This record gives sequence, C-alpha cells and structure tokens, in this order.
Amino acid sequence: PARIDVLDTVREAVDGLRPIAESNRLSLRLEGVSVDVFADRDRVQQVATNLVGNAMKFTEAGGEIHLSVASGPNGFALITVRDTGIGIMPNDLEKIFDLFFRVQGQVTQEPGSGLGLAISRRLVELMGGEITAQSEVGVGSTFTFTLPEAASKA
Repeated sequence: PARIDVLDTVREAVDGLRPIAESNRLSLRLEGVSVDVFADRDRVQQVATNLVGNAMKFTEAGGEIHLSVASGPNGFALITVRDTGIGIMPNDLEKIFDLFFRVQGQVTQEPGSGLGLAISRRLVELMGGEITAQSEVGVGSTFTFTLPEAASKA
C-alpha cells in the first residue's frame, strides 16, 4: 500500500476498458476529484476493472456506465460504478459477494466464475474499505467502494 491518487488510478483502469465498451456500443464516463488514498494501486485497478467489466457484461448496447470518485464522509474516498444494465433481483443482491455465487437468468454475455465480486470485496476490506451494491431490475446497478483517505501532510 502507498499514497495514490484514486482518480488517476481508476482512470487508468477505465482507459484500458474503453475500447471494449466502445465495441459494445456502451457509454463509459468517469468524473470526480483527485483524492489521495492509502491503498495498493494494482488492487484498486483490479477492483475497478472487475466492477466495470461486470457492468459491461450486464448492460446492453446503447447503455451507460458511469464512474465517479469523491471525497466522502469520515475520511473515506467513495468510488462508484453505476450502470443502466438489467439489474439484480433482490434475493440475488444479498448473495452477490459470496464466493462462487453467480446470478442466474438474463445474462447478456457468458456468465463468470462467481469469483470477481468476492475477490473485490476481500481486496477492498484488506485496504480498509467497504463495498456495497444497490440495484433495481430493469433500471441498473450501483456498486460503491470506499478507501481510507491518506493523511494530509502536516
């Protein structure tokens, strides 16, 4: 772990995924402010890549994926990935971070292994943050993870 600018770190992940989003006719936007956090740069990129990858998997052509980075309450940065995808059923929402759990039913591409969200949760927790999900079927999903902001230089 080191002091990193989370907006720059997430931007690198998004830039790597932009060609895939464009080929799938998805709008991929990132906005926010620079926030220094104390985290592992590679693992933050891994989590962002996984969340955006899932959003692309469950969002049909013409849909949108929007990321934002903000300084949140209590000294934590908030990183949010919101999509206009198919959404997650309420009974599945409570299990999506479980190891090997896969949402059944409407999938716009091949289903995954059921590891990505479980690994993402563990990585975020190891860096001192939390990850949450909200979703509405037919409207989309929002995943938010937090990371502790780096202490300001005195």
